[in-house]
Amino acid sequence: MGVSIDEKLVVPSPQKRPGLLSISERLRHVLTAAGIVYILAILSLFTPPVQRNAIFMHNLKLPWGANFSRPEEFGLSPLKTVNLVLTSTDNVTLGSWFTFSEPFYRSRIRSRALNVSEAESCIPEALRAYPTVLYLHGNAATRVVPTRVQIYSTFSSRVQVNVLAIDYRGFAESAGYPTEHGVIDDALSAIKWLVQKGAKLEDILIVGHSLGAGIATQSVERAEREFGQSFRGLVIMGGQASVPHQMETFVPRGIPVLRPVKLIPGGWNLLLAYTYTQLRTLDHISNVKSPVTIVHSHDDDNTPISHAVLIFDQLVSSVLGPAPPSFHTLPLSTSEEEFTALKIKHQEYRKLRDDAVTISRVADGAFVVNEVVRSDGVKLAFLETKYGGHGRIAAQEGVQDILADRYNLVKPL
Repeated sequence: MGVSIDEKLVVPSPQKRPGLLSISERLRHVLTAAGIVYILAILSLFTPPVQRNAIFMHNLKLPWGANFSRPEEFGLSPLKTVNLVLTSTDNVTLGSWFTFSEPFYRSRIRSRALNVSEAESCIPEALRAYPTVLYLHGNAATRVVPTRVQIYSTFSSRVQVNVLAIDYRGFAESAGYPTEHGVIDDALSAIKWLVQKGAKLEDILIVGHSLGAGIATQSVERAEREFGQSFRGLVIMGGQASVPHQMETFVPRGIPVLRPVKLIPGGWNLLLAYTYTQLRTLDHISNVKSPVTIVHSHDDDNTPISHAVLIFDQLVSSVLGPAPPSFHTLPLSTSEEEFTALKIKHQEYRKLRDDAVTISRVADGAFVVNEVVRSDGVKLAFLETKYGGHGRIAAQEGVQDILADRYNLVKPL
């Protein structure tokens, strides 16, 4: 029997080799695995130990194997910085460095060829002679990473202040593990140590950097209440409005790592409800009595400058009263008359704010200082910088010069 023409033209389909997946199937498997890993990672954030490490990153003790007792190994002059062990109020030991003001170091320590214990005994004299910065760093690493060492070095030499830098509990060689209450207690203990050694609150400038902003704000609030006095000032550098705000805006290398959680109904609210460390600078900044300066760079790729705008807006509201509600909060049933009335309130508040907030441009616009003055004469400012990023902003010479002027610190030579 013959074969038809149609049968001759039929080409058999290629058989798939056993165990060989198509590109689309392999891609589907990869995406499924990535999704499972992502979900497991998010679920792990609900456990306190994992969440603690994600927020504080205290176990990333960079540089590994550092010898904290030898500050000169990290570029500081011998005996200009003294390694200390402070004790928090709940008996947790805290690794710390005290860096002497440059003129004090040259006249009282270097010229006399002292040893370590003799240099440490000079701390009370240094505290009486020069203002002191208490530097509260952000998450991850330790007090000896190069960017932080540069901050102590430039503050002590350019602005000529003493600098006390602490590693919170769980960081570096400090004992314990960090919690919101614990790290605030550590900062408060450092303040009390300075006072016990002879410093006056009016000579102490608290600088909170990044995650340290919330720690600095709440420790200043508590210390002011306890001592009944104000500090030389509070400076927030590259600070977070709160941990939840940071979670929402954190996009490392442009990747919105937590944004997919918002796609899950109720997922974001559930995550926030189980975020044990909040460090809400935004909720506490208005309670601070001391002069406040917020410093933030437009090229900060870690914490957007929108955080600083929120914090400064909160300070302005504490002076002028709260701003009218946002138009986005209006119900659909809002009448035209109600909408117009709210629009007028916004216009009036904007004029009130424009009259109250002064704006000064420094160094051809490299710095912009927004300032409002409380009824008691205390100045509240927002210093915008073009450059400085996130980690380097505190070491910027221009920033330090402006702070020296604002807080009547020792002027540069």
